[in-house]
Amino acid sequence: MDAQILLPFVITGCALAGAFLVYRTPLDLQILLEQGAGPAQAAGAARWSFLGVRGAFCEGSLSISLCISGNEVLRRRIARSPGVQPEDTHPGPALNLGLLRYGPGLARIVRALIRHLTVRKIEGDLVLGLRNPADTGIIYGFFSAVRPLIQLDERVSLSLQPAFDREVFTGRLTADLRIERPLVIPVLVFTCILLPGRFRMIREYSSGSRVIAA
Repeated sequence: MDAQILLPFVITGCALAGAFLVYRTPLDLQILLEQGAGPAQAAGAARWSFLGVRGAFCEGSLSISLCISGNEVLRRRIARSPGVQPEDTHPGPALNLGLLRYGPGLARIVRALIRHLTVRKIEGDLVLGLRNPADTGIIYGFFSAVRPLIQLDERVSLSLQPAFDREVFTGRLTADLRIERPLVIPVLVFTCILLPGRFRMIREYSSGSRVIAA
């Protein structure tokens, strides 16, 4: 058979195979929450194929990094300006009612997340002490009762240490998650947004108007 006839089929086949591999590439997520003696800290990382994003948040400062093949190529730090208070906006009732139209689309997104989300590992180590030692004992007793049920899954490891002599809340929680076929999620999000009237509603909400007429 002539090579010129086979070439379009080969290109189409390669393109379809590449699209299938991209569609099947999972999204790995790592989440860290930590509360020590100082302010609370949160960090997260997402990796899809050779692309990765890392972020950290502490005391109103956000740091975001873009990585390619594990190498950091871009970092941006966003800090809240001192003395600047966030604007208090109250969307009008028309917007609140309009948001209800997102219900079916949001439900589909949540169902897709649950269907494609896999918990690979969850680890937590907390130290808790309330003002009333009796309340600390009640919470610790409840945790001790449900812990064997929670840890029936080997992927989950949680511990709680009670502190009856002081008021304290410190600890560290890490989660390793995976989303299979993650491209399904943005497709559902765009489908929800592109329905009639959605762009107008988003523009009105993002403009910060306090009252939106019907």
